Parts: sequence; structure tokens; C-alpha cells
Amino acid sequence: MEQMMKRRGFSLIELLAVVAVLGILLVLVTPAFNSIATSSSITQATNLISGQIELARQLAAVRNRTIELRFLKKTGEPFSALQLWWPGLNQSAEKPVVLPQGILLNESLSPWLATMGNGTMPVGTSWAEATYRSFAIRPSGALESPPAAANRKNLYLTISAREEATPSNYATIQVNPDTSRPILYRP
Repeated sequence: MEQMMKRRGFSLIELLAVVAVLGILLVLVTPAFNSIATSSSITQATNLISGQIELARQLAAVRNRTIELRFLKKTGEPFSALQLWWPGLNQSAEKPVVLPQGILLNESLSPWLATMGNGTMPVGTSWAEATYRSFAIRPSGALESPPAAANRKNLYLTISAREEATPSNYATIQVNPDTSRPILYRP
């Protein structure tokens, strides 16, 4: 009876087997969690950019003044922030908004960036001497300098985690040149 009452514990081999199985599962699941986190950050950045475009449209209409949306880039880095700017007053309309860590505007997949106005941010701003690309929105909601009819389809920006020609995870924002309304694409 005493022998039946003794509790048998786990052997060292059984414990090592359980730890090994858990380790293998962890190795298999970690990339999926990283992919989910990256996907979430890309979605957050896409929503942030489209929200800033919508805010620019509203500010232009309310103030009856053209406004710029500037995509900011520090030397040697990708475009990773944006700011609304009053070009006639040469001052910011809002504080710069930074994209989530590790997320950027993919220049090689964003043909619109190459056609935008460019410049250097003035000294005394939080992004002083950073370069920028910008587009302007009129109070009517139309783009300041709409492209020729042949290039209207190239008004899009691609957001990804890395600067690659064919990213596996990305989102695209296309902007209507007549209304400045953003259209989001998420494959």
C-alpha cells in the first residue's frame, strides 16, 4: 500500500523531451509573430499617411489656403516621417509624424515621389536640414500641380519594411488628383 501511495515524478529524460518540443515549437512560431508585427506596423503607417492626407484636405478647405504634405528624410536614411506645411507662410501646420519603427516609404516602388517638389527643411525646425518631397493640395481638394493624363495612374506610394524591389509585405496608397482622396491597397 505504501508503494502505491508514493508519487512518481518526471524523469530527466521526460523533462528534456518536453523542453525540446517546446523549443522546436517556439522556433517555428517566432517568424509568424514577427510577420504579424511587421504587418501591423505597415497597416499603422498606411493609416497614418492616409489620415495626414485627409487632414491636409480638410485644413486646405477650412483655411481656404493651399497646404503641402512633406515626406521627410534625414541624410542617408529612407523617408520615415511626414509633416503638413503652409507654403505661403513657410511654417508648419502640424508637428512631424514619424512612421512606426522599421517602416518606410519604398522609393523604388513609389514613382510619385520622383515627381514631387523637393527641398530642405529650414533651420529651427525639428527636422532641420532634412530633405523632403512634397505635394500640395488646393482648397478645392485638387492637387496643386496635377500630372498629365498619362501619369495620373502613377500617383501612388508604397509602404514596406525594407527598401526592396519586390517586398513580401507592403501596402500602397493611391491619391485621386481631382479630390486628393487616398485609396488604400493591401494585398
